[in-house]
Amino acid sequence: MIELAEIVVENIGRHPMTVYDVGFTWRGKRRTRWGRRLRHYSVPTPITPQREDDMKYAKGDRFRLEPADMVTLLVDYWSVVRSSRPNRSGHVKLRASVLIAGRRRTKRSRLKLAWVIPDAAQTAVDGLETVPLRSVIAATTARVILYATDERLGNIGYFARDLEGRIAGAWPADWAGRRAAIEAVMDDEDTMHFVPYQDARMLKTSVLIALISDIEARKADIDWSDILTPAPAQDAVQTRDDDPASEVPI
Repeated sequence: MIELAEIVVENIGRHPMTVYDVGFTWRGKRRTRWGRRLRHYSVPTPITPQREDDMKYAKGDRFRLEPADMVTLLVDYWSVVRSSRPNRSGHVKLRASVLIAGRRRTKRSRLKLAWVIPDAAQTAVDGLETVPLRSVIAATTARVILYATDERLGNIGYFARDLEGRIAGAWPADWAGRRAAIEAVMDDEDTMHFVPYQDARMLKTSVLIALISDIEARKADIDWSDILTPAPAQDAVQTRDDDPASEVPI
């Protein structure tokens, strides 16, 4: 449900080196008509894989590499791409980048290895310009929880499908209705047990606000007809004034 980029950093030199700030670089707008395009940088927080015994992927932002050593990171690149849209070129060209201790310039991946992502793309799957609602829910929830704690996610997929079914293709027009739709699922302890107990209250609030913001911002990109689990009739969203017209069918 969550699309990630894999960045591999390898020391091909003869001496040990320390690398940090592994992320992306891309070009944006020009400051002046004839000037060079601005170069942007982003260092996403690495996401740890679900399998605890998988030592291939690392987390953190600083690594010591001996000659011929390498480190691999998984990062969310879609948040970087969306923040730079629309682009004058009609696409965003991402290149992996890393800083090396003792050097001033950023080391970037070769240009032919860059990811070229059109402005209309919402997923890495060719030919698709919409995304399922459950994918947006899962990605947002994972980003908030993984960035805030070192915990590994549990049944985030179940939570995403359950919330998608409760919304049932209709996104409430008012903020109170959106909050009620999400809280109805969050109040079920079985669907939110992947949230660390000691951080449960704060994280649930953060997830709630992030979900409302992300779904609202991306509602034009979501395939509202592709609902994996239909919502039960008794779980229909009630708005503040109980007026059906205040809900927006998509």
